[in-house]
Amino acid sequence: MLDNYRLGVKKAPKVGLLGDGAGLLVFVAQVVNLVQVAREIFPAQEKQRDWTGLTSSLLATTAAGFGAAQGIVDTSLNAHATYLANNLKKAELIGVYAQVGKLHISLGVVGYLAGVAAAVMSIKSSYENWQDAVRKGNREAQAGATLSMLGNSGFIASNAYGFAHTVQAFRHVLAAEAGSAARTAAWAAAGTRLSTVFFRFNLAGIIFTALELSGSWFYNRHNLSAHDRWLLSTPWSLDPDQRKSLPLSEYQKALRGCVQAPHVEILPASNDSGVAQPRRFLLHFPTLSVSDLAQQLASSASSVLLNIGAYQAIREIPGRVGMPAQWRPLNEALQGCILIKRQSPLTLELIDIRSVINSAYPGNTDIVLSIQLGHAYRDGRYEGNLYDLRFPVTGESGHFPIQQITRQGEECAYFRIDPALIKTVDD
Repeated sequence: MLDNYRLGVKKAPKVGLLGDGAGLLVFVAQVVNLVQVAREIFPAQEKQRDWTGLTSSLLATTAAGFGAAQGIVDTSLNAHATYLANNLKKAELIGVYAQVGKLHISLGVVGYLAGVAAAVMSIKSSYENWQDAVRKGNREAQAGATLSMLGNSGFIASNAYGFAHTVQAFRHVLAAEAGSAARTAAWAAAGTRLSTVFFRFNLAGIIFTALELSGSWFYNRHNLSAHDRWLLSTPWSLDPDQRKSLPLSEYQKALRGCVQAPHVEILPASNDSGVAQPRRFLLHFPTLSVSDLAQQLASSASSVLLNIGAYQAIREIPGRVGMPAQWRPLNEALQGCILIKRQSPLTLELIDIRSVINSAYPGNTDIVLSIQLGHAYRDGRYEGNLYDLRFPVTGESGHFPIQQITRQGEECAYFRIDPALIKTVDD
């Protein structure tokens, strides 16, 4: 086999060798990425390790490695087979094609399976990106995530196609009597058939890679945080379309608005140590403390003003028996559901959320918080920053950042967060 490989390499077309080199570079890049992911995961505490990223990277590396090996073997042995066919060496030709079949089956089963698993994990990540873009109302990022999902779906289909044909070819080989000329002929037939399958797989892979990469690029370009947008607006931005020329005070105000932006964290219901814990809603203010909200001595004002308003938002239900989106201000109904969970940085917990909801569709109902947050100026006025947060009452958990929301219906009333009037329950 090694002799046939060496002879084939000398006769292989340069285009094929360049393709094999590209496949090898992809494998090396995946190995580097795998090492980087491992270095980030293992220093962390065992409970904080996220094995999903490492598993996805390991599967992608396996698929790339076996795919590169298939490509190298296929190019060289097929080049040697072409030479033998041109010189009418039929017996040796069948032997080379039999070797091609054996290698495609042994390498293909693992490579295609790893490719399917890696693509499934990638499409899950792209779907989470799509959900995040939907939650933020970012249509451009939605389009990018959708394009990535199409590419990953194509990878699943192409790898499944390769795996199915590989298994079928192996079944035909096993159907022939072991050690017979029929078994050798079956291996040779598998070689020619799987070479064609591998060529189609690579051709489809180019298309789906282009879809996945372009979708990822489009998503990353438009999925910008508030801080990213602030950086792009500064004089040293490399994007002339977003670069602005503003007074320093305006840049400082905008940056402060990014840094102090609140976010909601939803902890799923759990049953740790046999004690049932309900779903929890935490509202984090990364730069605030209770002392910032407390009234100063000899003054009725605080250094920071924090007001909160809220809506109940029922998402649109499509279909003939569906209903349009419905919004209802919660006004003071939410005020009694707020506790101070941590004093610095300030964390508020929203308890008994279901008691303030008046919806026949709780699974389709969100809470929208409108938060007014501002530091006091020297003249006693407050800086105005308005943040909107939207999160589901049931279902999805995790972190929910600020987003731009188009409100509907009646404007909500705001209530002030005064530590003297809110119960504190520290962890």
